[in-house]
Amino acid sequence: MIGCHTKGTLATGKDADIAIFDYDILIVCIIIRCKTV
Repeated sequence: MIGCHTKGTLATGKDADIAIFDYDILIVCIIIRCKTV
């Protein structure tokens, strides 16, 4: 299964490692990683 592991900010405002294994969210994850790099 293709997935993505990225840094994200939870609704609580805390940073957390987020593992994503959903294709629709995966695209968003890739965009986020590209913007944060």
